[in-house]
Amino acid sequence: MLAAHTALFFVVLTAAIFHLIPAKHWNLRLSVVILTSVFLIYAIYPLAAVAGVLFAIYAWGIYKLSKSNPLIRKYAPLTLFILLGFFSYFDFKVDRNFYATTIINFGMSFYTFRLYGALRMAPRLKTETTLCEFLALTLFFPIFAAGPIAYQDAFRAAFDKPFLYSDWVMGFFRICAGVFFVHFVSAQLTELLYEFSVGRTENFRWHKMEVWEVYVVMMLKFLNLYADFTGYTEIAIGLGIFFGFKIPENFRFPLFTRNIQDFWKRWHLSLSSFIVTYLYLPLAVQFRKPRLALFMSFTLVGLWHQISWQYLVWGVGHGAALVFYQEFSKLKFHSSIPAAVKTAIVPFATILTLSYVAFLSTFANEATLSKSLSFLKSLIGL
Repeated sequence: MLAAHTALFFVVLTAAIFHLIPAKHWNLRLSVVILTSVFLIYAIYPLAAVAGVLFAIYAWGIYKLSKSNPLIRKYAPLTLFILLGFFSYFDFKVDRNFYATTIINFGMSFYTFRLYGALRMAPRLKTETTLCEFLALTLFFPIFAAGPIAYQDAFRAAFDKPFLYSDWVMGFFRICAGVFFVHFVSAQLTELLYEFSVGRTENFRWHKMEVWEVYVVMMLKFLNLYADFTGYTEIAIGLGIFFGFKIPENFRFPLFTRNIQDFWKRWHLSLSSFIVTYLYLPLAVQFRKPRLALFMSFTLVGLWHQISWQYLVWGVGHGAALVFYQEFSKLKFHSSIPAAVKTAIVPFATILTLSYVAFLSTFANEATLSKSLSFLKSLIGL
């Protein structure tokens, strides 16, 4: 495992090399990114690096064949998810540390989403997508493990853009913000959570807690997830700026959400965009029932996170809440509520929404279904 300062020095060095190469040698520039990414991913989990390269070559082959065959263009990209299922859930019988496990559980999943999106986007682009672009945009190390989900346009932004010192300063500040969230905010929240766990682990003593304690731990776990997730996203965006890549923003102040629909307009924006574009809209056209399409989309995304009862509940819970909110918001009595009352209930709506999201998150992320049920029983006082 590379030390953090060694990895950062290596990244800064390769970013400098990237900018020293003339823009006209675009594939050579991308080759620097690819080699850097493969090296860093390989240092954490070699199998993921090898599989990532093979997946990208396979996807590029689909892209080339799809130009002359509409059936390949329509159906072949779906085979990426079959490969993902094989890779993610087949027992390779190897020991994995935390970072390697993260790559397996989430990295390859986000990776497959980026490949699938790249395949769907490629035919609409004016210029051909090269193999180097497929490899770079899917293997780019800052976004490999946890997103955001970026496509060709995020990387092509660096094609003609000149090197600016101000960009590096901005990238540095984004990285510092991310490090603050991950190594200070998240670290402090983790220490608080250890007060309720067994031996400084993720194994919580749900059955020994009072209801209020369960609620507090549930909210702290969600805040910790947000701090960790937004921190890594800030680092990813900052490192992208170093290379001139426009990695999309992933959060828009989700703690200030007002309802479940507003939450998904603020939380994990790249995933929300993928859900709408590649799940919700096709399903809505297929079934001609937007509410059913919305419910099915989130159910599938829940199982995409992990094939388990816990994440099935997560997907069904979010899908059902979104459908309920959309139906509720259509009721006519809303227009008769005074504006002052609407303003006054916003904080309560925020707390209610975040509590619901935190409940689903905690339930889904327990190691086993029995632990999830233990959490649920303790939360309702049983």
